[in-house]
Amino acid sequence: MLGDDWPPFFPLTLERKVEMVVEESVHYDPGTTGGKDEWQYQRGFGFDGAGRLGADNRTFAVSLYHQEHCLLYFHTELADRRRSDATQRQDKRAHHQHCLNYLRQQALCHPDLTLEPGDFTTRDFDVERVGQTHMCRDFETAWDRNTESWVEWYQFWNYTRVVH
Repeated sequence: MLGDDWPPFFPLTLERKVEMVVEESVHYDPGTTGGKDEWQYQRGFGFDGAGRLGADNRTFAVSLYHQEHCLLYFHTELADRRRSDATQRQDKRAHHQHCLNYLRQQALCHPDLTLEPGDFTTRDFDVERVGQTHMCRDFETAWDRNTESWVEWYQFWNYTRVVH
């Protein structure tokens, strides 16, 4: 895995399908500490958005993890309402644009054609919380593998630091 030599996909099979009911939630609220924790820790221990492959633990951005990075980034930005300084907002513009465009492209790359009824803005989310059921690839397996990968990398990194 040197130079341009790497596989096109992270070597993990996600053949099992799982159902995900899309629903409104009190979880993930950017204005609460609990919401921040929900976003931060749903990915498993050691989530840093990277996949590492090969004997030298070469680092790659895995698309799923990159998407989650962008969502977490927007969540953090929305939660931090103290960012009112125009210069700070302008400095973040490139990252905003990158993440919005990346998420847009991923939605186009993996179109979900599940039909969702009606106009969500007319729903009473206190009463009508549940939406449609979507069939998804087993993302929990990806989170579990990310944790394993991070622990392997951490052990490798500590070993190479101590030995050298």
